[in-house]
Amino acid sequence: LTTAENARISIVAVRNPGAVASELVEIRNNGTAVVDLAGWSLQGAGGNEYVFPPLRQLFGGGSITLFSRMGEDTAIALFWNRQQPAFTRGETIILSDNRGQVQSVFTVP
Repeated sequence: LTTAENARISIVAVRNPGAVASELVEIRNNGTAVVDLAGWSLQGAGGNEYVFPPLRQLFGGGSITLFSRMGEDTAIALFWNRQQPAFTRGETIILSDNRGQVQSVFTVP
């Protein structure tokens, strides 16, 4: 898969894959403009998909963490509210914008 030419949002880390209590994905805005992530999606090879909620902005140079476990969303942390882990080692995950254009591809270490 190729990413959009002007992609500025990227998956920078997946930590603790397979452990739902601590599994997380870190997403960073490498540009300077504020990006509205509403409607963006994160998809795993296993068919798992997280769709970003409305009013979710990521400022230039900022990052946001998506936790697989249960929790309450904050300005810098989102919670998928899963009972099971979303990712496995070696899996490729894809971040797409609200038009379906691939913005970042990441292989879980």
